Amino acid sequence: MKNLIIIFLLASCKWLCGCHGSIILSDLDRLFAEKPTINLSIQLSSIKSDDVGVPIYFACIDSLIIVSGMFESNFITVYNTNNGQVVNRFASKGQGPDEFLGIGGLYFSNDHLLIHSTKPNRMVYVHKSDLLESNVSFRKVNFKENDVSYIRISPVSDGLFMGTVRMLNNYDSRAQFALADENGEFLREVDRYSLNRELESVPNYDLAMGFQGTLAPSPDGHYALYSGSHHGVLKFFSFNGNNPQKIKEYVIAFPKFTSRSNPNILLYAVGPSNESIGGTISVAVSDDSYYVLFSQQPREYKSNIIYVFDFQGEPVKKILLDEPVNKIVYSKEDNSLFAYRETEEDPRIDLIKLP
Repeated sequence: MKNLIIIFLLASCKWLCGCHGSIILSDLDRLFAEKPTINLSIQLSSIKSDDVGVPIYFACIDSLIIVSGMFESNFITVYNTNNGQVVNRFASKGQGPDEFLGIGGLYFSNDHLLIHSTKPNRMVYVHKSDLLESNVSFRKVNFKENDVSYIRISPVSDGLFMGTVRMLNNYDSRAQFALADENGEFLREVDRYSLNRELESVPNYDLAMGFQGTLAPSPDGHYALYSGSHHGVLKFFSFNGNNPQKIKEYVIAFPKFTSRSNPNILLYAVGPSNESIGGTISVAVSDDSYYVLFSQQPREYKSNIIYVFDFQGEPVKKILLDEPVNKIVYSKEDNSLFAYRETEEDPRIDLIKLP
C-alpha cells in the first residue's frame, strides 16, 4: 500500500509539473489569484476611425504607431498619436525587390523597425527616421531554409533571430524553435514541443502549424515570450549570445486541431477545433513586462483581460478593461497601451492609460 501511495504521488507531481518542466494550470486566474487586479477604462484617442483598417500586427516608437494590415494596397500604415493623423503608408503588395507578399510580424530594435516579410522569409530593416519619408529605404536579411522552414521570426539579442519552425532533414523533428545569425544562417534548434498523449503521435509538420503563436522580444532582445494562438502554452526565454535558456513554461490548454495537411503536394495546414480556446490574442511589451491579452473562451478573438508578467515569467498583476479589445501595443512615451477594437460602428485605435 505504501508503494502504491508513492507511485500515485509521483504521477500527480509529473502531471502538475508537466513535461519538460512545464507548469500545468487549469486557467491563468489561478496563477494570479494572489496578485492585484486593476480595473482600467478605455479612452478615446485622436486617431480617426475612418483611417483605421484591420491591423494584424502593431509596433510603437516615440509618438508613432506602426500597423500592418491585410486588405490595404500598402501593408504598413504609420499614425501620429499626438494628432491622430496618418503620416505615411508604405510596403506595397507585389513580388518586386521592395514589395511584400505577406507580413509575419513587426518589431523595434536599436532604432529600427523590423518587418518580418513572408514568402520568402526575410527581415526588412527600416530606420525610424525613414518612417515619415515618401521613399522608405529597406535593408534586408534573407533566411536560408535548407534545414528549417520558418513560420514566425523575431529579433533577439546580439543581432540574432529566433523563429517558430518546421525542422527539415536530420534535425530534431520535435524542436519548436530555431536560432539564426545576423545573416539568416541557421545555427541550432531551440527547445521542444510540450506534448500530451494526444499529440505525441502527431507528425511534426502538423505540430508546427498547430503550435503557432506570438513571439514577443523585450526591447533589448535579452528576453522573449512565446505564447500560443488558439491554445494556452506560454514559454519565457532569456538570451545570452547564441545560448537561449527557457526560464519558465505554463500550459493552460494544449492545442486542439484537425489536420488539413497533404505532404504529397507540400500542403501543411491545420484548423482549430471547436474546443480550441482563444489563447493569446495579442502581446505588448514594455521595458520590464509582457502584457498578454488572453481569452479562455472557445475561438475568441477579443478579450477584456490582460495578464502582466515580468521577464522571468512571474505573474505581476491582472488588468480588467471595461470593454474587450482585439490588439494591444505599448507606448513608452505615454506609458500607455494603444488598443485596436472592433465596435458596432467603426473600428478604432484607442488608449488605455496605465497606472
